[in-house]
Amino acid sequence: AVVELIYRQEKTNRFEVKTVGILATPADSVLVVNANFPTTIFSSGNWEVPVTIQNTGSELISGISIPFPTVNGLNFSWLETGITKKPLLISLLKPNETTTGTLRFSSKLPKDISEISVSLIPQIQINNQYFNQAAFNSKIYVLHPGLKISSEWKQSIVQPGENVPLHIKVENTGSVELNNLTLAIPLPANLVNVRETATANKATLKGSTLYISAKEFPALNSIPRQETRELPLTIVISNRPSGSTELSLPISASSNIVNNPEKFETKSITSPIKLGTFISLNAESHYYSTEGDQIGRGPLPPKVGKETKYWALLILNNGTAEASNVTVSATLAPGVTWTSKSSVTRGREPVYNPSTRTITWNVSSVPASETVGIDFELSITP
Repeated sequence: AVVELIYRQEKTNRFEVKTVGILATPADSVLVVNANFPTTIFSSGNWEVPVTIQNTGSELISGISIPFPTVNGLNFSWLETGITKKPLLISLLKPNETTTGTLRFSSKLPKDISEISVSLIPQIQINNQYFNQAAFNSKIYVLHPGLKISSEWKQSIVQPGENVPLHIKVENTGSVELNNLTLAIPLPANLVNVRETATANKATLKGSTLYISAKEFPALNSIPRQETRELPLTIVISNRPSGSTELSLPISASSNIVNNPEKFETKSITSPIKLGTFISLNAESHYYSTEGDQIGRGPLPPKVGKETKYWALLILNNGTAEASNVTVSATLAPGVTWTSKSSVTRGREPVYNPSTRTITWNVSSVPASETVGIDFELSITP
């Protein structure tokens, strides 16, 4: 009920009005709110709560407002009003009519909090005054799960095609037991041989993501508080890694908690490991250039007792990392003669050793993804 007091101050002609409610929260409130709050939440997480608001009376109700609950460590917002922090407003509800809303909240609670109480108190506006209706109260228990993931490569640099050990350690740092822990490790196909890695670890593969669970490591079925599980894995590097000079693997962990439908999840990432480069070498011989110009000399095909000269071409294609102190050696077959003519795209001219019939070309460095080559003339007399 609302009472209005109207009066005029002495020596003034202006009337003043005071409005008060006799009962701020009527015992037989006809505006009923119900919210499906979870019975347990994690100390850190995000949640959505369906809320119903019903007019159980026989008269139309207008000017309904539902403010946020006030709980330390919880941050609320209505889905319907976004991040504006405004209360949920309902213009009117007919008798026996029900409407709905969605209350969102995030939790960031200290470790000493084990339970919290939440109240939703609807209000009705009458003559610009809001009056509280019957509250909906809920008690929520707070769980404090925690999982620390650490990882260590057993090498500081790895070569293409090599198997590199990766040691993963998971530690239950929370206050509850973790069950059915699963690790998901996406593998970059440009750097890792995905299928061989799955085979090496006898793990499940979905797309290019490696899944490690109690199926492969039974100890992951249950991790009591303060206990640790260690997982030795093998990562098979691609024979031709491309696109990066380092490899880091993200790790996602998901686990169940007894009597809680929500999964606890956390993430980590390995430290980077340096990848050695892959260099391919192609050898060709030409009598004509790629443009069709004659660069060789003598009869073609070669004739007995006649000298024919060709140009040999060695091409090096470097991979993802700079290569230093590169040496290319070629040994001439019997009947093939070095003519001393050569050209290079990088580094010094090649050196020919007549006693070993070996051509040696040294390049101090080849940048990542660069192609270098050497041409030299050879003579053949059948």
